[in-house]
Amino acid sequence: MKRLLSSLFFFPFAVHAACDLVLNEAGEYEVGSFEDLTKVGIGDCVLDAKYRLVADIIAPESEDDWHGFQPIGGFSAPSGFSGEFHGAGHKIKNLQLYNDNYEGLFGRDMDGLVDSLGLEDIFLNGGYYTGAVVGYGGSGKIKNVYVTGRVQYAGYKPEESYIGGIAGVFGGTIEDCYFVGEIGENYNIGGIVGMNTGTVKTSYAINEGVVQGIYSSKYNIGTVVGVNEITGTVENSYGMTYADCDKRKVVGSNLGSVDENSASVDCFDYNYNGGMKAKEFFAGFDFENTWGINEGKTSPFLKSNLTVVKGVKPVWYAKQYCTGKKVGIGMALMPEGLDERNYGGKFNVVEIGDKMVVDFSGVYALNQNGYTFVSDTLDIPIAPLALEVTGITVEDKVYDGTTDATVTGEPKIEGVCKDDGVTLKGTVTATFENAKEGKNKKVVLSGLTLAGDSSVVANYELVMPQLVASITAVESSSSAESSSSSIESIVYGPAIRSNQPSKVYFDGHSVIMKKNGMRFDLLGNKLK
Repeated sequence: MKRLLSSLFFFPFAVHAACDLVLNEAGEYEVGSFEDLTKVGIGDCVLDAKYRLVADIIAPESEDDWHGFQPIGGFSAPSGFSGEFHGAGHKIKNLQLYNDNYEGLFGRDMDGLVDSLGLEDIFLNGGYYTGAVVGYGGSGKIKNVYVTGRVQYAGYKPEESYIGGIAGVFGGTIEDCYFVGEIGENYNIGGIVGMNTGTVKTSYAINEGVVQGIYSSKYNIGTVVGVNEITGTVENSYGMTYADCDKRKVVGSNLGSVDENSASVDCFDYNYNGGMKAKEFFAGFDFENTWGINEGKTSPFLKSNLTVVKGVKPVWYAKQYCTGKKVGIGMALMPEGLDERNYGGKFNVVEIGDKMVVDFSGVYALNQNGYTFVSDTLDIPIAPLALEVTGITVEDKVYDGTTDATVTGEPKIEGVCKDDGVTLKGTVTATFENAKEGKNKKVVLSGLTLAGDSSVVANYELVMPQLVASITAVESSSSAESSSSSIESIVYGPAIRSNQPSKVYFDGHSVIMKKNGMRFDLLGNKLK
């Protein structure tokens, strides 16, 4: 009896180290690196836990064709992943898996949830049950997941295998998913799933792989599903495949149900007539909340998996004080590091109450890996109201060597907002831009300011008028001209008397006349 109690006490309670992934407040293990990814489903990072990607992951290149990523849940486990794996809009790139059955990110008996995940540039070289997300799954759910890359068969009995872009064999629900890439040589090929015993809905696939040789004359090649079993349902799902261009069947072999909306595009139309780049083709897709499309340029993409870009700033926009008139042109200031090849369209700055934000309704993704933008919300700047001074003019003047200008009239302002009590104060002064002769010379005004409560005056800007006036040359008087014409110069030597033209000018002190090398004032008096 003692021995039995001892056995019961010690052996059932084995101690394991806790999963060393970070556990967040929501009870989810955070996966932020390829090393973290390799721990999912191993040891105390159990298969029925919740996991969440917190960053994009780039898988390292495999050493050889036998050492790729080991599927979560393994190849031969009696029970596979039954937890939750939230991609949270992140992607896993360059994942490589080689040479085994039940091949995929999740391997065998996957009954859990996978959502909001991207698998980009994946390479699978798998066996009987091969799919990028799941090799073999029972009753799980795959939602808002996309895959790009290559899935191919490397087993020995192709007639017994099932290959799909998302799943090899699946009995749960695949919803709002797409595959774009190549699915290689095999029977039983489905763009989404090789064998469907569950539900495929609002999903699509573009299989660019070409089936040759013995496989080209065999069966069960579907643009969406290879083999649809009696319990299988296909709803609002679409596809194209180069593997079976002539037949273009949504389902290769069908014992279940396929709704009337589900359809395939033939290879010629896909290449030359817009193919799967028209919103109206995808009946049943929710383009308001789940899907996006740039008509004529892209096939549908998942909004939840677009790269989120925060911090778009509205700029170059203000409202004038009192009048509310818009000043400037609304523009969006984009964060650095964005690839402009991934988006296009028009960014509009709009008002929401007393705030301004950037509206993205006119922006679209240019490919399957575009951006979804988030705007900063800023207060609308208030531009000061311009008050122009009127009622004054500047007089022309005769050249006097100074920049002084004479102002006439009474300065005033108009357009002050009601009850603001803003007035003019000071005395206006005016100066020419320089003292030289000239017509329509610029005159600089100063000496006036706005008076009133300082917090109110701050909403205004005083604008002086742009005035011009002329400075004309000095002209000699008629008496000066008469006197100067009677002056004679005496030249010693030969007895020659001559009258020479006189020149009148200002020497900085007074107006003088110069004739025959001698200087005279305007009364004819000779100057020293």
